[in-house]
Amino acid sequence: MARSQALPLESYQATYTVFRDGDKIGEGTRTLVIKPDTEHPSNDTTETSTAPVYTYQLTSRSDLSWWIFSDHREDKSQGKLIIQNAKRQVVPLAYQFSRTGTGSNRAQSLRFLPDQQRLEAIKSYKDEPFEVSWHPHLHDAISYQLQMQLDFAPSPIGQGLTDKTYDLIYKNDEDHYRFKVLGEETLSLPIGDVKTLKLQRIRSPGSSRQTYIWLAQDYHYIVARLQQQKDGDIQADLQLSHYESQSSQSLPTP
Repeated sequence: MARSQALPLESYQATYTVFRDGDKIGEGTRTLVIKPDTEHPSNDTTETSTAPVYTYQLTSRSDLSWWIFSDHREDKSQGKLIIQNAKRQVVPLAYQFSRTGTGSNRAQSLRFLPDQQRLEAIKSYKDEPFEVSWHPHLHDAISYQLQMQLDFAPSPIGQGLTDKTYDLIYKNDEDHYRFKVLGEETLSLPIGDVKTLKLQRIRSPGSSRQTYIWLAQDYHYIVARLQQQKDGDIQADLQLSHYESQSSQSLPTP
């Protein structure tokens, strides 16, 4: 049986500093834990099968505060990673979101049921009607960024990739985030100088908002910087300040 490529990801914990108008307004953390799926390994036993399955848990937290405004958020995505030669797929199975702070609190809880080809909204956003139907490449609000790491990291499928669209759940609806590659750029960040791949989200014509994401080439293409702009003014600027590989959870080469 052929052997697969090494998993192009690792378990890690990253810390971010968030700026607005040049001032620090908060911090964020992102933690990824990956383990071999020993309970539900791939059942593909064909001669060319190289599809080990891993479980992942991706958790993102942020705490922001400026003037009288405060915002505390947590997103958690759990699911599987399927790595098979050129195939690198993130399969979300559960997603939870919570937001507290100034204004109304918000929460959402979803289950992805691929075997049944359906979604279940355990708690919909604002308890309003949930309008999304399941399909094989649907992501939650943060799993698409894990898929982005796999897509743009060096690989036969990533070579020459200039744009990519992700289908994801935004609140109670399905949205489509399209990104195009602007090129490589070395950034001076709180963690130091980082070589990155810069992407821009393509929004509808006439939109006053711009979103840029820089992927850190030396850190398995995690988000090194994320910047939100409106009418050319920077609304929020998230920058990588610390990265720690969780070597105790390192994975064997399949």
